[in-house]
Amino acid sequence: MTDKQHITQQVSDCFNATNIAYSLAGGVESPYVRLSKLLKDEFHLTQSDVEELVDEMEELIALYVLQTSPKFTGEPEVDPLDEWDRKYEEKAGK
Repeated sequence: MTDKQHITQQVSDCFNATNIAYSLAGGVESPYVRLSKLLKDEFHLTQSDVEELVDEMEELIALYVLQTSPKFTGEPEVDPLDEWDRKYEEKAGK
């Protein structure tokens, strides 16, 4: 398994209902909490990194919904991956 496949599986596990994790307080941990722990504990990212990544995921999901949902088919077509690439190109130029 490649590093990318391994990381993809770890992230997927954060959202997988069959891998429910419980917090020390006894409640079920949300996927956000699990992802945050993974990124900070396993990959040594900061809370700021986590928040930025989650913000980008939310934006990508919103763009995807706008492009593919029958509710929004009258909207101009936007390729979410093109938008994603544009954001990274802008950041690289800063």
